[in-house]
Amino acid sequence: MGGATSTAGGPPSGGTSGRGSADPGPGSARYDAIYTGSPWHDDRGNVINAHAAGVVEEDGKYYLIGERHSDTSNAFTAFNAYSSIDLINWKFENEAWIWGRRVS
Repeated sequence: MGGATSTAGGPPSGGTSGRGSADPGPGSARYDAIYTGSPWHDDRGNVINAHAAGVVEEDGKYYLIGERHSDTSNAFTAFNAYSSIDLINWKFENEAWIWGRRVS
């Protein structure tokens, strides 16, 4: 991974961008911690979009489900679902429900 390194209880060292092993950024490897003030990306490199989210656990795997809002209007457009085994790194699973589409 290279670049800055992170330390427990604080942001990554080695620069002012807030990136490094603690925030690998879009399309990069894995996070080792969560730090406020910088975007948090899923496994596809997209910013996690799960407003008013809830987390449930089943058989050692966590699921994060929250409202997806558009960048242009804050309109609620769907529920996004993510999964994780460590509560830090999240995999986008699917849209659990999409506004205006019939769910069967």
